[in-house]
Order: sequence, then C-alpha cells, then structure tokens
Amino acid sequence: MNSVDDIFRFFLGRWSLQRSVCDSDARPTGEAIGMAEFVESPCVPSPSKTAEVGPRRQLQRGSMRLLRYRESGQMTLFAAAKAVSFSRAFDYFIGIEENADEAESEFSKEKSVPCVQVFFADGPQSGELYQTYFFDASAHTLRPDSTHLCLADRYNSEYRLTSGQQFDLDTVIAGPQKDYVLHTSFIRLA
Repeated sequence: MNSVDDIFRFFLGRWSLQRSVCDSDARPTGEAIGMAEFVESPCVPSPSKTAEVGPRRQLQRGSMRLLRYRESGQMTLFAAAKAVSFSRAFDYFIGIEENADEAESEFSKEKSVPCVQVFFADGPQSGELYQTYFFDASAHTLRPDSTHLCLADRYNSEYRLTSGQQFDLDTVIAGPQKDYVLHTSFIRLA
C-alpha cells in the first residue's frame, strides 16, 4: 500500500469499533463500542476554516480523494457507571502534498508520499483541521505531521493498518484539562 488510491480503498466501507479509555497511568476509565463508516464523497469541498496551530499542507488537486467519516455508539465512563450515546464526523482528504516533487518526506526517501488531512465535520470546529498524517510504508502507519492543540491540551493520533480487515487508532491527549489515552480497534464489516 503506497498510493492515494490504496489508502482510499483501505478505509472505504463500514467498520465496527471498540474503544478503551485509560488515564495517563494506564488505568482503565471507560470503554465504547459502536460503528464507523467511511463513505466516498462525489465532490471535494474546500474546508471553510484553516487550522490555527501547525502547518497546513496543500494537496495536489489531481491527486485528492475525499472520504466522509461518521462514527456512533455507546460509551461508558466507569466513574459515572452509565452508558451515553456518542457520534462524531470527520472529513478525510487523501492526496499527495502540493510540493512533494521538490523535497523528500521525513517519512520516506520516496517523493510523493500519500498524505491524509483530517478535518472536523461537526460541532463548533466543523471545517477546521484536526491533524495531517503521512503514510509510513515500512510501518504501515499514518503518523501525525504536528500536534493538534485544543486550548492547552495536546492531541496526537496514529493509525496502524494491521491488516486489510483491521486497523488501530491510538490517541494521546495531554494537558491541564485532559490527560488520557484512547485506543480504538476497527474491524471491517462484510
């Protein structure tokens, strides 16, 4: 898997998700189960806002593909001892960085490394960049280009594409308001 189309096809479809929430000392504090879906969008809208922090990468227009991501399910925080519904939406722009032919990526000696830009697609941050990822082919991993800041809290996520039927998403959130780790396993649904 080393092209925009490969990454696009990998994520496309429906997935079950199972998420664990742990504090910074790795003690379990919650869990979630639900469904997720990546749906191809026939058009490529321009995000309405730019990121306030971190670099904004331009993707080559001819290389860009868009997947709309939606997840929903039930989350239980152990301290509250009750389940609550959740849903989230993101837009995944998958492409090649605009100036990829001029410089090598830090993730590969190859030029034109696939890049994924994830934008919030719901709530007050809709249209804002969450994080940009580059594909590390040797580790089958999407690694973040920079840290996402939400006020003073720092978010870093990494996608591990473990097989054609499964991937994991690890998110570390650290700061004065939030301090926990999310581990989400996705399994493709038939």
